[in-house]
Amino acid sequence: MSALTVHDFLLDGGDLEGSIRRVRRFLANNLLVRYARVEIVPELCCHAGEPRFHERLNLAQAANRRALDDLCRELRQAGCRSLEDLTTLEQGYRSKLLHTMTHLLDGFFGIDSALYDLDEGCHQLTPSRQRRIAEQPDQCWLIRAQGSTPDGSGFEHFRGDHARDLPTGG
Repeated sequence: MSALTVHDFLLDGGDLEGSIRRVRRFLANNLLVRYARVEIVPELCCHAGEPRFHERLNLAQAANRRALDDLCRELRQAGCRSLEDLTTLEQGYRSKLLHTMTHLLDGFFGIDSALYDLDEGCHQLTPSRQRRIAEQPDQCWLIRAQGSTPDGSGFEHFRGDHARDLPTGG
């Protein structure tokens, strides 16, 4: 079967169709995150002028925070308690946890990205994005994409279920 990954993309766009095209193009051209199939869930797409936008945005932000919290907890359980401990971190699963954490912090899109701002290249709301949401709500879109990959022994097995509270549509 296939593994399902859920992403909410935040981006500027004149309309739903154009915003969906941008998300599809981004995913099609991404060199590291590849999906066999990408499904856009139109009923879970909205612009900032719609009442459900902020609730959906908050859920996606919480999923990103939960991912970081879970990864930090796993590193602590593995004995990493201070920055100095990172210098002796063995390569393997634990270093992959740290690697995933840095991607979520530095804005690098990955399979753990529940919310990703396509224009800002980050996982958080920047002050400029907050202004655009307030000043041009009908131009700021949240697009739900679900990617599926064939089951395999790839990096997807490191992924937690951080996006578990995000609706999958239907």
